[in-house]
Amino acid sequence: GSTTVAVNLAGALAGGGQSFFHKAHKSSVVLLDFDLQFGNANVFLDLEDNGGLLQIIESVGRIDDRIVASSLQRHSLGFDVLCAPTQVLPLQSVRMDLIEDILNILKARYDYIIVDLPRVVVDWVEPIIKQAAQLVIVVDSSVPSIRQARRLMDVYREEHVGLPVEIVVNREQRPFIKSEIIREAENVLETRLNHWLPDNPKVARKAVDLGQPIIEMKTRSNLGKALKLLASTLIATKQNAKQKEI
Repeated sequence: GSTTVAVNLAGALAGGGQSFFHKAHKSSVVLLDFDLQFGNANVFLDLEDNGGLLQIIESVGRIDDRIVASSLQRHSLGFDVLCAPTQVLPLQSVRMDLIEDILNILKARYDYIIVDLPRVVVDWVEPIIKQAAQLVIVVDSSVPSIRQARRLMDVYREEHVGLPVEIVVNREQRPFIKSEIIREAENVLETRLNHWLPDNPKVARKAVDLGQPIIEMKTRSNLGKALKLLASTLIATKQNAKQKEI
């Protein structure tokens, strides 16, 4: 479910789906699909990989703004995308300095950088985590999923102490009354489960098949509304954190 969250969050932040963001100032947004082996954000967005990320990975030495810009593709909702390679690559095939170069170049151009990461721990993720303003982990309420999320939180916080983490529970309706399982999950994660995406396989499947974000295709569905609410909540949380820092 992380890719569903990533592509719809990018669309919402860019002003898609007639959301809160559409009425306000449109932000510049870029989505990076760094799941080198199974990334399919391009499928969710009806884009063909242009080989841009593979070209960057195979480059020798440092990369510049021109190379990164030529690797990006524009989505109709107004955000840019760096697609994962079509061919499966070894997870360790990326140099850490390349990731740092990409982030530094894009930070000068965009308001928001959304990175869809593989659900594994690799060295080159370190610069992403160190510079991250927020980490979003998508789970279900099962014991294995919650425990895996806890391990990821612990590993990433070794690189970025105090990293804000938001947990999104996918394919489950927000309960009116928290069950014992939910309360135990919150204890394990040491955070409240505030974000819930209802199970709507019909809408989710149609969106993927058509290559359209849910917030664009079925903006008034329960899943579309939940995704827009998630986007607005995440950005509000980030803005509040900035105000506290000031």
